[in-house]
Amino acid sequence: MRRIKYGMAFLSAWILIAGSTEAASVRFTGASVGDNVLSTTGNWDHAPASGDALHGFSGTSEQNPARVDPAFSVDFGNLYVGSGSPGTAYLEVQSGAVLKAVNLYVGHNLQPTQQGQIIIRSGGALSGQFGTAMVGIKAKGTLEVEPGSELSWPGLELGTAGTLLYRFGVDSVSTFKVATKKAGQGTVLNGLVQVDLSALAAAGEYTLIDGAVPEIAGALRTWLDGHGGAFSADGDFAHSNFSVVNGSGWHWTLQLVDQQRDLSLTLLRSGTAPTVANPPQPVVGIPPVAAASAVKVLKNEGWSLEPWRAFPFDYQELSVREAPLWMPGADDLVRAGDSWVGGEKPKEGQPVTAKTDGTLRITDFYVSGGGNENGPNRIFCASAVPKEGKGPFPVLFVFHGGGGHASGALALATARKNPGFAAVAVDYNGQFSPSASPVTQWVTVTKEFRESRTLDLVPDPLNFTMYHNVQAARRVMDWTQEQPWADKGKFGVVGISYGGWVSLILAGVDDRVKCVVTHVSAGGTEGLQSRAGRPQFYEPAEQRPIWLAHGDPIAYAPATRAPVLMELSTNDRFFWLSGAARNQQALGAKAAWLLTPNSDHGSGGPELANPGGLWAEYALMGGLPFPEFNDGAFSKDGKTVGIRVGSQRPIKTVYAAWSAGHPVSPARYWRWIEAKEINGVWTAALPIGHEALAGTAYFTATDIDSRAVSSALIERSGQTKCMIWAAGSLWDTEAGSAAWRPAADLAGEVRFADQGNGRVLMTPKSPGKPSAAISNSLNIPAADGGAHRGIKIMLGGNGQVVPARVVLARDYAAIDGQLFAAPVQIPAEPAVIELPWESFKPYRAGTTEKNPLPANGLIIQSDVFPPTGISVGLADWLD
Repeated sequence: MRRIKYGMAFLSAWILIAGSTEAASVRFTGASVGDNVLSTTGNWDHAPASGDALHGFSGTSEQNPARVDPAFSVDFGNLYVGSGSPGTAYLEVQSGAVLKAVNLYVGHNLQPTQQGQIIIRSGGALSGQFGTAMVGIKAKGTLEVEPGSELSWPGLELGTAGTLLYRFGVDSVSTFKVATKKAGQGTVLNGLVQVDLSALAAAGEYTLIDGAVPEIAGALRTWLDGHGGAFSADGDFAHSNFSVVNGSGWHWTLQLVDQQRDLSLTLLRSGTAPTVANPPQPVVGIPPVAAASAVKVLKNEGWSLEPWRAFPFDYQELSVREAPLWMPGADDLVRAGDSWVGGEKPKEGQPVTAKTDGTLRITDFYVSGGGNENGPNRIFCASAVPKEGKGPFPVLFVFHGGGGHASGALALATARKNPGFAAVAVDYNGQFSPSASPVTQWVTVTKEFRESRTLDLVPDPLNFTMYHNVQAARRVMDWTQEQPWADKGKFGVVGISYGGWVSLILAGVDDRVKCVVTHVSAGGTEGLQSRAGRPQFYEPAEQRPIWLAHGDPIAYAPATRAPVLMELSTNDRFFWLSGAARNQQALGAKAAWLLTPNSDHGSGGPELANPGGLWAEYALMGGLPFPEFNDGAFSKDGKTVGIRVGSQRPIKTVYAAWSAGHPVSPARYWRWIEAKEINGVWTAALPIGHEALAGTAYFTATDIDSRAVSSALIERSGQTKCMIWAAGSLWDTEAGSAAWRPAADLAGEVRFADQGNGRVLMTPKSPGKPSAAISNSLNIPAADGGAHRGIKIMLGGNGQVVPARVVLARDYAAIDGQLFAAPVQIPAEPAVIELPWESFKPYRAGTTEKNPLPANGLIIQSDVFPPTGISVGLADWLD
C-alpha cells in the first residue's frame, strides 16, 4: 500500500526548491518574461528574481509548449499563463522539474480569448508557499496533474471557466495539496474538477488528496453511489459540482482521515469489476447550460476597453463654480433616500475655518464613453479640483447610491473630506432614474433591461447593467488621465451603497485603481436572502450562477490589488454582514472593515469616526496604517471577551460589539460595550447572564487621529436560549434608546430619547403619519417562547390614546422575512398590555407561516404616530 502524508510530501517539495544550487534554466517556445527580461526563445541562464512574471502567448501549443526542463528549480514572483494575444498558452512542468511562484494565474486575465493550460508531468512539481493559485477566473484555464506529480498550494481558486484534471495512476501517486485553513487562504472551487480513475487497475491503497478539498469527495461519493461502490467518511460532503471520469467500473471505498484540520482522502479498490451497461455520466452541480455559458458571459472582448475607446472623447462643459475648502468633518455626506449627496453648508455648530487656505473649483460636464450605432453614451460627471496648491493631485472617483445621481455637491463633499485630493463624481443611473439635474444619457443600456433586471440564457455584456457602469467609469478614468491636474498613478474610488459595487468591481478589473473605500456596500450575496442578492432568485434558474460569477463583487476580489476599506452596517438589508465577511476574507490581507452595530444601511447605531479620508491618505499618500488586531477570544468563564490591538498611534477608544444567538444578519442585535486595557488585552464584560449563550463578538478600535477599524468576527458556541436583559426584561432596557432603530421599510423615521427606568420615548419625524421602530434585542427561540402564554409590554401615548401594532419579526429585512402583528390601543399613560401568542396574526404580504415564534425583532408601529410620541417600557413573559 502506498500513501503520502501531508507533512512529508510538503517538506520534500521545499527541499527540492531550497536545495537547488544550479542556475535555473527554462526552455521557452513562444513565451516571454515580464519587462523584456527574456526574449521569445532561448534559455534563461540566471535565477529568476522574485518579481519576474512568465506570460504565455499564442505562439505556444500543446505540441510545442513552453517547458520547465528536468532537474531545474524555477522560482517566480507571479506566474501568468495565458495573458497575451488571443489563443491558448501551454506550459509544461517536466519530470524532475520544480516550478515555484508566489501567485499563479492560469487563464486569469481580462480577455476570454486568452487561455492558459499547465500540465505537470509525472515527477514534476508546481508549488507555492503563501500565495494564491487562480485558475479560470476570467478566461478558460486548465490545470492538469499527471500521476506521480505534485501540486501544492495554500490557496486554490478555481473559477467557473477553470478545469482541474487530476489523473490518478496505478504505480505512482499524485498529491494535490491546498491546505492551511488560515484567514484569507483556503480553497474556492466553482469550476469543473475532473478526477480520471481509468488508469487504476492494481489493488492497493492510493492517496487521492492531501489537503482540504472535501468537495471532490462529494463527487466521488456521487459516482460510487450510482455504481456499486461503498462510501465511508467522517464529514458532510454535500457539494457535487464536479465531474468524475471512470471507464473501468470498479468498486471503490472512499475514506476520510482528519489529521489536525488537514484532510487526507484515500481511495481503495475492492472486489471485482462488475458489468456496467452504461458508463458513468459526469456529475455537475451547476446546470449544464450555465456551466457551458458562464465562460462566455463577457463576450465581445469582455472587459476590454477597445470598443469603448472607439468613441472619441466628446467633452462638454456645463458649469463652473468655486467653493471654499472647509476643514474635514465640517461638511459631511448627507443621506437622501438610497443615495448620499454633499451638503452645501457645514453642519450646524461646526467651524467653517479651512484646514488650509484654499478653494475648490467644481465643474459639471459630459464626456463620451462607449456607444453603438445610435451614437455614444454621454456620461455625466462633476469634478472638484483644488485651485491652489502644487499639482498634479491624487484623484478619488466617487459613485453615488442606487437611488441617486452624481452631482457637484457629491464631488465637493468628497474633496473637502480629503484635502489635497481632487474628486470626480460619476453618474451611472442616467435617464432611467428621474432627475431635474443633468444625468448620464445611455444608449448601450435599454429601458426594457433596466426595468426587468433579468438576464437571458445567452449571456452578453448588454445583460449586465453593472458592466456598463464599470466600463463607463473606466472611460472617465481614461479622460481624467489626460488632465494636467490629475496624478494618474494615484487613483482611488469611493462607492456608496450600489456605487460600492461599482467601486469593488472596477478595482478588480482595472489596476489603475490603487485605493477603495465603500460605504454600506459589500459583495458575497450567495445563499443570502438580502436585497442585493435578488438576482439569485431570478428565473430561469440557469442564469443564477452566471450572475454570481460575474455580477457579485466577490467574484472580482481575487484580482483586486488595491487596499480596500468597507464601512458597513451590521444590520444592512442590502448587504448582509455574513456575506460581507466572505467578501472581506476573499480580499485577504489588503482589506479592512469598519462595522456600525445595529445600523441598517447607514441608519441607526452609535456615532463612529469616518476614516475614509485617512484610508485614502494611507493607501495613496503613504500615510500611517490603521490599527490591527490579534488573538481575539472569549474568557473561559464566558463573561468577557478580549483582544490585542497594535497601532502606530495611541489608541483613543476600543469597543466590543456582542451579539447573542445565531439569527440571520439583519436580525442580529449588538450590545455596544466599552473595553478596558488589562495587561495589554482590551477586555469587555458581556451582559450578566449571557456567559452560556452562543454568539459573536468583534472589536472596533479608534486611534487619536480617528483611524477607526473593526476586527474579524469572533464566534462562540453555546446555548441558544432567550436573551434576558436588566430587570428581567425581554428587550435591552439597560441600553435604552441605543437598542432601537427606525424600521424604515415599514414606515417613516423615528427619533429616540431615554426617559429613565428602562423606558424609551419614540417621536416621529413626520407627526400624524405612519412611523415604526424596531429592536432586535428581543430574541425568542421557539422552545423558550412555547413555555409561556405570550408576552406583556409597557406602552404609553404621552397624553394621547394611540392605535398601533406590536409586531414580532422573524429574519427581519430578509426577502422572505415573516411579520406577525397584534393590534393594540396604547393608553394615554404608561400601562402594561398583555399579548398572548394567538393575538399575533400574519402581517403584510409574504408572511406565509402562522406561528410567530421564533422571533428576533420587536416592532412598534402606528399609522398616526402622535407628535408627543410613544413610550416603550419593560417587556416580560405572559404566564
